[in-house]
Amino acid sequence: MSTNDMWQHLQYGDKTVRVRAYPGKEDNQEVPFVLVDDIQDHFPDATKFMCGSDLVSFLRDANNNWLLPKRFAYRPNKTVDVVTTSSTMSPRQLSRQNTIILQSTSASSAEKGKFQESTALFDDFIKAIQSGQREHADTIRGDFQKSCASLQAALDRNHDLQEQLNNMQQLMLQMQQQTLDRLADMHGRVQALLTATYELHEYPIPRLFIVLPKDSSTRGP
Repeated sequence: MSTNDMWQHLQYGDKTVRVRAYPGKEDNQEVPFVLVDDIQDHFPDATKFMCGSDLVSFLRDANNNWLLPKRFAYRPNKTVDVVTTSSTMSPRQLSRQNTIILQSTSASSAEKGKFQESTALFDDFIKAIQSGQREHADTIRGDFQKSCASLQAALDRNHDLQEQLNNMQQLMLQMQQQTLDRLADMHGRVQALLTATYELHEYPIPRLFIVLPKDSSTRGP
């Protein structure tokens, strides 16, 4: 595949776009990459990204610092989900809004039942992520996406349901990314501590000896 054929597909809600991927460089081990700046031309509020159930990490240099401008590894034949800063509603606010929408929607009883299943999965996800059960949260999010897919016919007719499920999905993505960021920060701190301990052991600080002059009072005539 030539570099001109490298395009990354991205999705936010109902909108899907593609941006160009660039060939790798020496500073990122020749890994082809996508620039966040290019994505923000389409989604100005984009801050985080996800591919399936995997959180997308930005590329870093040998010192564990983000390469600038920010970028992530190109994922051929994959669609990357975009997470934006506009998804700022809290889990509690979303849960309350779920109840309001369920009471006001014109969806059928069967569709309301499926929507309730989705909201129950959302609540279970919040509990799992807040208690540190990351793998369990990933599984719940997969079940949530399947539940959303079963509601596709209702979503095509009902904008409120569609927007609410999109809000829940975006909040899930944000919370998973925040968990990953915290883990990466903890890992970086542990690595820094281990490095400092190793260097202190292997390269001890030289001891400084000060030779004082002899006391002149003890000198002979």
